[in-house]
Amino acid sequence: MQPARALLDSCSEVNFITEETAKRLQLKRVFSQQKISGISDIRSNSKYAVNATIKSRIGNFTCISQFAITKRISTHIPCDFIHTFKWNIPEEIQLAHPYFYKPQSIEILLNAEIFFDSLQDGKVSLGQGLPCLHNSKLGWIVGGNFGTPSNSRPSICNVTLSSNLSNIDSVLQRFWEIEDLTEKSSTLPEEERLCEWW
Repeated sequence: MQPARALLDSCSEVNFITEETAKRLQLKRVFSQQKISGISDIRSNSKYAVNATIKSRIGNFTCISQFAITKRISTHIPCDFIHTFKWNIPEEIQLAHPYFYKPQSIEILLNAEIFFDSLQDGKVSLGQGLPCLHNSKLGWIVGGNFGTPSNSRPSICNVTLSSNLSNIDSVLQRFWEIEDLTEKSSTLPEEERLCEWW
């Protein structure tokens, strides 16, 4: 077992692992063609996957699942260093990731199934304008907005849908409709078309 920084995505249909993390863990990859789509219907492909066991660093929660391999999951999260010294996080609370406030790369994305399976009773509000702590089998996780939104800071939203290969015909049809460069029949009178041609 080795530590890995995970992002819980309550909307994702797919688990992801970065190529670098899969290599570090020496996981055997298998061919697993997946069409992936996200925000604004941006699409990509994943050709390989690995099976991996996820274990909570502070509890007994264990999960075996398949992870699609991708070069990168997200930008660093958070985007900027978060000053938490005034948050008054209770000392008895064991955070899933004690250094969540430091910008770091995401190595694993856990899908909606694992996200909801890991939730437990317990929520602690840190105060107005601050996020909440939510209890999970992975430890307490931090979620919510804090402070004043900054226009200079990029917004991060992760939603991943797995497209079934059965709809490949409609995807190809959309592609050809977008890429169709054939000339449309002209509705100009004959003399105007001749002028345009010259």
